[in-house]
Amino acid sequence: MTVFALCALLLAALGLYGLVAYVVGAQMPEFGLRMALGASAGDVLRQVLGRGFALVALGLALGGVAAFVLARLGQGLFFEANPSDPRLYAVTAGTVALAGLVAIGLPAARAARVDPARALREQ
Repeated sequence: MTVFALCALLLAALGLYGLVAYVVGAQMPEFGLRMALGASAGDVLRQVLGRGFALVALGLALGGVAAFVLARLGQGLFFEANPSDPRLYAVTAGTVALAGLVAIGLPAARAARVDPARALREQ
């Protein structure tokens, strides 16, 4: 089960990375314009991280509720384990949040390093 869980985490992180990288690539001229008008690299980084982590937070909230409900329904299937253990949910949410932060951080760093002149020229 651990192998399957790690595969699911990897697939989710890769999917999130792909989505954010695509959106960042499409918005490069916008980031170039913002930076040409005075926005700092930190502003662009915060914008991309904020949008991306909103997706992660929404997924964590929906997934946490679904996991809690499904754990209650299948409570008889767990042997010597408490399916409503808050530590389990906290560790799982922390792991998913960390994977999401890494998946979002790579395209966000690329957006923060954009050269304004080059981004505007390519538009």
